[in-house]
Amino acid sequence: MAVQNEIITALVEGMANLNQRVNDLAVQKQIPGPPGDRGPPGEDGKDAPAVTDEQIKSAAVQWLEANIAQPKDGEPGPKGDDGQAGRAPTSEEIRLAVDIWFEINRDELVGAAGRDGDAGTDGRDGIDGRNGIDGRDGRDGSDGVGIALVEQRDETSFWITLTDGREFEIELPKPKRRGGGVIASGAAQPVYLSAIDSQTQTHAANTATPMEFDTVVENFGISVEDGVKIAFGVSGLFNVQFSAQLYNTDSQEHDVSIWLARDGTNEPDSCTDLTVPSKHGAFNGATVAAWNFFIRAKKGEYCRILWSCPSDKVYIANIPARTTPTRPATPAIILTVNKVAP
Repeated sequence: MAVQNEIITALVEGMANLNQRVNDLAVQKQIPGPPGDRGPPGEDGKDAPAVTDEQIKSAAVQWLEANIAQPKDGEPGPKGDDGQAGRAPTSEEIRLAVDIWFEINRDELVGAAGRDGDAGTDGRDGIDGRNGIDGRDGRDGSDGVGIALVEQRDETSFWITLTDGREFEIELPKPKRRGGGVIASGAAQPVYLSAIDSQTQTHAANTATPMEFDTVVENFGISVEDGVKIAFGVSGLFNVQFSAQLYNTDSQEHDVSIWLARDGTNEPDSCTDLTVPSKHGAFNGATVAAWNFFIRAKKGEYCRILWSCPSDKVYIANIPARTTPTRPATPAIILTVNKVAP
């Protein structure tokens, strides 16, 4: 172990001497030689790759293996046997010495960054190309055919005359009434709605509740949407008429309010109150609410008929067909709407 320490110490000292020689060469004054002819511009310089720790260690190992001298044999002691003969260091000992030397001198082993190369000379501008020759004009297109005249020559059709003289006859539609009749020539198509509700309608006390319509009997230009909206498909003045069969199962009479709302907003001055009689014996109190509203509406608007009562024992009743005498069913609601003016 003592010999190995001696060898490692010798290696470290050798590396230190090598480092000193490099430093001595670096500080020697350099004598400049005569300037040479200027060479052609070089290519743009590229950054040198970084030197890794392993590359530095490998170079140091190679130099030591090539230049290290064998240590002298030990001097014989005053007493005892001769010292052990010296020997060349092993590769492992050289590597260990290099590691120690590298850690001591690491910061001084990396040189400064190289100078960037000079920029190359710009290339000459290219010559502009010549303008191409204009293409020849294309031939004129043929005249298009348009509509020269549209006229109604009789009550059942109209004629389209084209600019090339051709004519086409277009027949007017013939709207039919229920039952096979036709609307007289020149008469406007009536706008109307007939609807009913065949289900009993209840409500919560003191709550505005829309009247419902589950069946459209006939209609044109007016429809029922979401079961409660009277939707206008055209603009104009409309007559909205209804009847509602009101029943009361309570032993005291109750008042009912009925009014009109347009697009979610109550119509001013449209509310009417009526009293539903109390139950008498086995028979529920009954009355009919029936009147009409005039409303001017635009295409796309809708209205609803709303009702409320302080008691939930009042409801709108659907009564099935009865006998003695035989009579038809009584819908809970009967609704008719028709346009009366533009």
